[in-house]
Amino acid sequence: MSGALKSWVLLSIGWACVVAGLITLPTPLPLGAILFAIGLPILYRESRVVRRVVIAVGQRFPGPNRLVQRVLQRGTALVQAWADGRSPGGVAQRLAALVLPSRPNG
Repeated sequence: MSGALKSWVLLSIGWACVVAGLITLPTPLPLGAILFAIGLPILYRESRVVRRVVIAVGQRFPGPNRLVQRVLQRGTALVQAWADGRSPGGVAQRLAALVLPSRPNG
């Protein structure tokens, strides 16, 4: 797949996940948050505009920025593995790790 086509496909998937996540966010199930957490790293990786917006919003609201940065750090690695054609193991566990807080050991 060519670079431009790959970027276009990833942007389409990212926007579809973010829009679907925002639509389903008010539902009692956490599906909206999961879809949003899948789409945001894809868009962050592929779009300069999204990176600028995320950085600007993060500077304005530092509290929620910690969660967004955690999602982006973990999600970008998963997206990179998927985009490169590698099959990341434990996708469900990695997606859960994106949105669920880590538990302290003990």
